[in-house]
Amino acid sequence: MGRSARKFGETAAVSRARVRLRAGAPLLRVSHQPNVLAALSIIGLALLQRDLATAVSWEGVPPVIVFACVDHDAAGDRRFRSPRVPAWDRKGLVSLGGAVPKRDHDRPPVVLPPLDPLTLERWFSTMEQSTMHWGSRLQEFGGAVAEDRECRRRLRETITSLKPRLEASDNLGEAARAMISQLLNGAWGLDVLCVSESELLPMLSEELVDLLGRGRFGDRGCWLWRVCPTCLKRRIARVTLGARGRPVAAWTCQECAVGEARERIDFARLVGAPGRQIPAFLPRVEVEDEIDLCIYRAIGGVTYAGGVGHLVHHRESQPPATLLPPEFSWEPKRLILPHDPGTEPSLQFIDSGRCPFPLYEAWRTEPGGPPAIRKPPSTDLSIHEGREHA
Repeated sequence: MGRSARKFGETAAVSRARVRLRAGAPLLRVSHQPNVLAALSIIGLALLQRDLATAVSWEGVPPVIVFACVDHDAAGDRRFRSPRVPAWDRKGLVSLGGAVPKRDHDRPPVVLPPLDPLTLERWFSTMEQSTMHWGSRLQEFGGAVAEDRECRRRLRETITSLKPRLEASDNLGEAARAMISQLLNGAWGLDVLCVSESELLPMLSEELVDLLGRGRFGDRGCWLWRVCPTCLKRRIARVTLGARGRPVAAWTCQECAVGEARERIDFARLVGAPGRQIPAFLPRVEVEDEIDLCIYRAIGGVTYAGGVGHLVHHRESQPPATLLPPEFSWEPKRLILPHDPGTEPSLQFIDSGRCPFPLYEAWRTEPGGPPAIRKPPSTDLSIHEGREHA
């Protein structure tokens, strides 16, 4: 994890977190796709982790905060590839497109070329118009927002700070993670390890294969993704136990007319060009949860509201008397405005943190460091002996 987090430089924040990690500190983790120009509602999960880390410890040792970037999901997810800002001349939202061509929607971001800094520059004028218009509207509704000239300066400063990291990135997944790291470690100075899950999987291959080989998923087996070595698109692979309990996978890529009936699973096997390589096998949701619980061995975590459903289902499937770490859920609301914005969709969109983070950095009135955000009560979804605690 420490090596992955150092990809973008050994900042003081990263160095502090790596020292504690080497000393055996426990982990608090968030797992999420690193969306391009991620929204504050996603990056805010790390702020909740920071607050949680001040309240818990393991045998007196404060935890290390890990933001695990699930950079092997499909790049076609609109939330990943197309940041959206409220329109200023009509109702609705404006998508910042151009990051991922349609032909690449089924491929993971780490096999695609990085975001062009010129694309980010083209997006700037759109973000600027939205920032200025809605900054004035936020002030009308009682929001504390910087004055126009300062908003423009901060927006330009934020965009400029991202360009060197984009230029140093080898692929789109890395570029998206670089932008999150620049904010968390660079601008805010938080002791967060922003790591790439596609980089961690090969290092965890033996543990993952052992996990699959224990029959954890019963006679039904489980499912993984297999990245086709020809087209680099993800294909569904059914996992069963072969000879000597070794997990094997069956998969096909009809587009390339290739596949295997009983392929030995190895997460350390890579496909793709240098700098844009990815493990041939990738976890799906149920295995992803097992990685969090059994391999990262986190003492707790933070999830977004949309992740609660599958989390509860997964935990209910665990053996009785299994004590699982607590998971805290956050659905952000009223991050800027002192009162409910009512039925105005764009104000609701802004106040729930769904705009790209540069807009919030421009609107801020407090100087430097991480922003203060309103945090509604969290929910502890840990389950012990079949009982759910809230």
